[in-house]
Amino acid sequence: MSLVVAAADRSKVEIRDLRFDARSERFTAVAAAGAASVPLSGLAARMIEIPTIAVRLNRGDVVRAKDLRSAKVRAGGLSADAVTAEGEIVG
Repeated sequence: MSLVVAAADRSKVEIRDLRFDARSERFTAVAAAGAASVPLSGLAARMIEIPTIAVRLNRGDVVRAKDLRSAKVRAGGLSADAVTAEGEIVG
């Protein structure tokens, strides 16, 4: 399913009837341009950046800032004790 708008058409694409269920992270909406519209639905999850180890480390190595990289993950998928700040790892 697609919503096609001619290049010469000055209609703006609008999102209408947006509904979001925070518990399930699911949404529904309607994308509309002029008289044309298409239903939308999906998952909208909150993402956060966390530090991850980017290099191979040996037992006893001290983790330095340059050993880390950032990764985006779903906030709801992390355990309560997950490390979310670089300062909790470095040193």
